[in-house]
Amino acid sequence: MLDSILLKADDKETAVAIGDQTYIPSVLHSAIIDYLLADIARTNSHLRSKKIHVEIRALVEGVKSRILQPRKDWAEGKVSLKVCLEFIPDSPSRDSELDSFRNTGE
Repeated sequence: MLDSILLKADDKETAVAIGDQTYIPSVLHSAIIDYLLADIARTNSHLRSKKIHVEIRALVEGVKSRILQPRKDWAEGKVSLKVCLEFIPDSPSRDSELDSFRNTGE
């Protein structure tokens, strides 16, 4: 089975066809971020209603924070909101099966 593919926010080379439209991941990302920032008061109000007390602009730009992971000490850095699209293939193509056969030398 093929692995899923993460379509990164800065990807300007990959094309994604959804229905009869084709998009570039960076354009989709920008549109979603622009929507969140279009009405900052509404977005911040929604975050507060979910008990999240961080401004949306700070999340988009990166906000100073700390992280605690299992079996590790606290680490300092920034948390930044990124939109990530994931392509999940239905099934492997015949070509990919042949490629894996060729690569193993069997």
